[in-house]
Formats: sequence, structure tokens, C-alpha cells
Amino acid sequence: MEKEYVRKPHKLLDYLLATYRYKNDSVLADVLGIKRPTLSKVRGRTMQVGPSLILAIHDAFGIPIKEIKALAQASDES
Repeated sequence: MEKEYVRKPHKLLDYLLATYRYKNDSVLADVLGIKRPTLSKVRGRTMQVGPSLILAIHDAFGIPIKEIKALAQASDES
């Protein structure tokens, strides 16, 4: 199974914050059902965005996996 990671995760996270009008990463983490420090680690690049976070985004927002991957690739190219 091929692993796909986002190299510039802040753009993906910023997209979610702006689109769903959440105040900060803490609120976003609560909605995603993950620990709050996790998004800080992702932003700080000490933790990668992997399949589990992609799936959490899909489950929380109903965004199709293909669209999340497209956003991830857009973040990767910038």
C-alpha cells in the first residue's frame, strides 16, 4: 500500500479552518476527534499527515477522499 503525505500541511489545515470557519486548530482537532497537540505537531512538521488524518477529515466533513488528496497535492506543489 502506497503512503501519501502532505509536505506543507498548514495549507490543508488552513483550508479547513477557513472553509468551515473554525477559530483555531484546537477547535478543528476537537471536530476531527484527534488530540489537540496533534495538529500542532503536523504544522510543525514533526508529525506527517497520513491516511488516518485524511480519513478523519473525510469522516468529519464528508469531503471525498479524492478531493482531500487533491488538496494535499495542491499543498505539496506550493
